[in-house]
Amino acid sequence: MSSETIEVVLQHEHPPSAGMLTFDGAVVEIFGFGLDRSVRLHIRQIAGVELNEEGGVFAAPCLRFEGRLGSEGWTQVIDPAEADWAPLERFAAAVEAAVPGAAEDDV
Repeated sequence: MSSETIEVVLQHEHPPSAGMLTFDGAVVEIFGFGLDRSVRLHIRQIAGVELNEEGGVFAAPCLRFEGRLGSEGWTQVIDPAEADWAPLERFAAAVEAAVPGAAEDDV
């Protein structure tokens, strides 16, 4: 696990739609995006990460953490500025790289 925390702040012209994502190597935490609480997902509760720039389920760009081990995961429609895509892609790749294999679920 990485000891460096990765943080991505996504500004938005409508402040309640802004948000921040953090990952410390073990826990993804989501703040903002109109939520009145943070969302925490342990890396073992994440089966995969999908960053869709074209839109998907919601016909808009979204970030999705597929859940497992009792977690429903998390999906959020996002509208990042062009400059925010590269940090967001690095964040998603770091989380995806840390996702344990399915065989480890029984450990």
